[in-house]
Amino acid sequence: MDRTMQDRRFVVIGGAGVGNGGGISRSLAAAGARVMIADLDVERAKSLADEITAANGTAEAVEIDVRSESTINAAIASTVTAFGGLDGLVTVVGGHTLFAPWQPLHETSDELWDLVIDVNVRYVFRSVRAAIRQFLAQGTGGSIVSIGSISGHRSSPFAAAYGVAKAGLDNLAKSVAVEYARDAIRMNVVACGVIT
Repeated sequence: MDRTMQDRRFVVIGGAGVGNGGGISRSLAAAGARVMIADLDVERAKSLADEITAANGTAEAVEIDVRSESTINAAIASTVTAFGGLDGLVTVVGGHTLFAPWQPLHETSDELWDLVIDVNVRYVFRSVRAAIRQFLAQGTGGSIVSIGSISGHRSSPFAAAYGVAKAGLDNLAKSVAVEYARDAIRMNVVACGVIT
């Protein structure tokens, strides 16, 4: 067990998902952290929380819709209530093909653009803002990790909104680093490739 993670309090947004989300939630719990699994599919989140608890970890579940600011704030508040505070935020929700078709930029509608931006970067901003407010109230610092993409570092043909959103995550992390370093608040983005 990683003693540096012992009893740390995390919320993982998209934490019940297959692949990244579930893996991150399990890994945090195995390292000794207490994990709030926030997911649109609350039954899947509860199932994963039960699995973690059965393995002697600590996890709870909460429903979240990342397009709803109120549920984002509620997920942070639920973590604080359940675990007595917040030490870390992980944002996992994102992607392109789950939400939008591949298409050239000139055929991309405003509605499609907004959807891809919403589920890849706007909710991260809202989540980071809520977490930072909690970190500052506690006065103990905190850690934020967002799952990004190599599409934010290179061209993103037929998925321009996705590339723009993931590039935005990198800039958000840099801004957090500069603004909140003195408060011991840090943010990192993991730029992934294709994950199946």
